[in-house]
Amino acid sequence: MELQLNDHYEFEVIDICSNTNGYDYLLVLGPDDKTYKVYNIIKCQYTSMPATIYGIVTGRNTNGALRIKQDECRVLQEHYDLGHYYTFKISDKRKDNNDKTYYVLEDDFSYQRWYSDEDFEIGDDVILLAKSINNNGYFYYERHKLPVSVLSPETKSEQRVESVSVNGPLFEGGDEGQNVEYKTSIVFTPKHEVDIDVQMFNIVRELAAFMNAEGGTLYIGIHDKTRQIIGIENDLPHLCEGESAYAASYTADYDHYQLKIRDTIVSLCSTVAGSLIKISFPQQEGVTYCKIDVTPAKRPIWTKGNMLFQRQGNQAQMLRGEAITQFVGERIGNYIVAMAGGTRGQEVSNEEMTSLIRSAVKTAINDRRLEVAAPVTQTVNEPKYWIVWYNDGTWSREKAKVEADIVFRQLPVSEDAADVVIVFCHKSGTVNLVRLSKFKEKTRLGDIKKNGFNVNEPPAEIFICHPSCLLAVHSADQGGTEYIKLHHLTDFNPTTSGRNQGSYIIPKGKGHVLEFKLIMPENAVRLNKLIASKRETSQTFGLDWNNVTIQSEISLLGTI
Repeated sequence: MELQLNDHYEFEVIDICSNTNGYDYLLVLGPDDKTYKVYNIIKCQYTSMPATIYGIVTGRNTNGALRIKQDECRVLQEHYDLGHYYTFKISDKRKDNNDKTYYVLEDDFSYQRWYSDEDFEIGDDVILLAKSINNNGYFYYERHKLPVSVLSPETKSEQRVESVSVNGPLFEGGDEGQNVEYKTSIVFTPKHEVDIDVQMFNIVRELAAFMNAEGGTLYIGIHDKTRQIIGIENDLPHLCEGESAYAASYTADYDHYQLKIRDTIVSLCSTVAGSLIKISFPQQEGVTYCKIDVTPAKRPIWTKGNMLFQRQGNQAQMLRGEAITQFVGERIGNYIVAMAGGTRGQEVSNEEMTSLIRSAVKTAINDRRLEVAAPVTQTVNEPKYWIVWYNDGTWSREKAKVEADIVFRQLPVSEDAADVVIVFCHKSGTVNLVRLSKFKEKTRLGDIKKNGFNVNEPPAEIFICHPSCLLAVHSADQGGTEYIKLHHLTDFNPTTSGRNQGSYIIPKGKGHVLEFKLIMPENAVRLNKLIASKRETSQTFGLDWNNVTIQSEISLLGTI
């Protein structure tokens, strides 16, 4: 199909990239199976990269390529409810093209503009009523002028909002700033909904931002507008909720409150990040809150493997493009000096330093995935369900393992988190990744579904795993020479169906795969010589299997 001007379409998000000038854009796949670049991205703090976006075809550029604009209205309508109050922080004051002044509003999700005749200072908080939204993607707000109150938690199943006064004691600490952050809860989102996964991401984002700056202290159970201590008692009954397969293991007490925070930061960031926090539970006038002291990190702390947050003033900013390169370069000064073989104070030429910085930054960015922890290792007695693939290419989800001749392959699912992926590996040299959440979308246990895998070339291996894992590929060319290399699963673009062929991992038509093996991220450092760069995904076979310099890694690979 050919895309038409001024029409709306749904686009599949492939990746977020930066051009040579440092401008971010989304690389997307359209319904016509062509790729496009979307530059004017609405600045939202998604908990993960959205699988799809809605866009409008606005015209053509000088090269004749279609211009795609993200549908800001659709994004905001899906996140904010008209007729509800929301709290925003004023982060800037600017003038538009007509020289009219507006304020930049910011919350845990987006950056928006607000026209008001009132005089505010940057850093002020305002409570606004979302009244309507215009075609340009801006909300019309009405100022909330009633006495400040705290909205009670509103569950997703009970769409009601009640105002209750906060009677807790006034916290003795100061305002939010470079080293201080307040959160009311690890369970209730700014929309006053019970969503522990979303809110825990908000918490981890702030902690990682402190680690990537000067450190600091995050308080939970203290209202960030009134400074009154709400406490964390209302959080405790919800610790066992969320998408994690291990959620049921948490009980409603302070020990598991602490464990929930530590497990989540290790899962979303790294074990190093988990070692940089100290959690305590102080009391003031009989009300208990949570205090998390954060030590600054010596190396970048990545969130979900590809997001880098840093504390700037009273907020966590996500670094993009050139800002990432600059930040990583600043953090590895000691490493650069070590590479130069000198000590601080030893002179290094500008040309040498530039070369060292580029090399070190490239290495640090490429190695960031090594900090992504595997899913928290806890014992799970029974899988949540089984995914069963049948010989005709169909599949189903079953409560128990299926014993039948018509079964092609079946695997247990113990973790049903949003970032778990299914990996289809083919002997011809292709790999197809499908997000588990997308694969099982709108399915019920026992229902037979189509598009289980590509029946024209059934997979040699199927894995269900966390995307921080690596894939070992043992292949051979047409002459029989064997090769070995490892790929980060994050090097592959997820598709929407298991029937897709996927990405080539060896030169197309010039060889075949002998064996696939899944490698946990904690073993990646010991197999570092075998790890291929992203650009080598389909261009090379890898290292010669008989190369003596990699025999120790090959031997180790056989024991993992």
